[in-house]
Amino acid sequence: MIDFPSLSEAGVWGSILSAIAAAVALIFNANAITQQRRSNDAKTLFTIAANIREAEARLTAQTQDPVAFKIELNNYLNLLEIFAVAVNHRLFGTKTRQLASDRLVTDLGMLLSNDSTRDHIEHAVTSEETFVELLAFYKRNRSKVDRAVSRLRFAPQSLTT
Repeated sequence: MIDFPSLSEAGVWGSILSAIAAAVALIFNANAITQQRRSNDAKTLFTIAANIREAEARLTAQTQDPVAFKIELNNYLNLLEIFAVAVNHRLFGTKTRQLASDRLVTDLGMLLSNDSTRDHIEHAVTSEETFVELLAFYKRNRSKVDRAVSRLRFAPQSLTT
């Protein structure tokens, strides 16, 4: 004859199995959420990067018109400011944040290596609140940006030349 557990023993085993199933489901859900966040981070990164590339193209196209150039440079800096917010406040995951940070270093290096754009940036800062996030990013990454400036200073300039 088969010896069946008592109802209280079966209840304990049922609770244990339910807890294990819940833990496994929790692990799967956590993994799915992590993967979704990474996907959203990458999508956001590529969208902002595409907007920055478009702003670069508009900026480069306006090198002969000082007024239009200033407007496009401010638009470009505003996009970089958005990127800096995401990096500074860790809105991206680690890998995505590193890609965004590298892009900011390169773009700031490019802008600061050119005398004309550097002067425009200095004039674009109209108050203590202007480009606060870019400034914070620059202060934290000064050595990387300065290396990019040195590297780019001797390269052909694509802006305002």
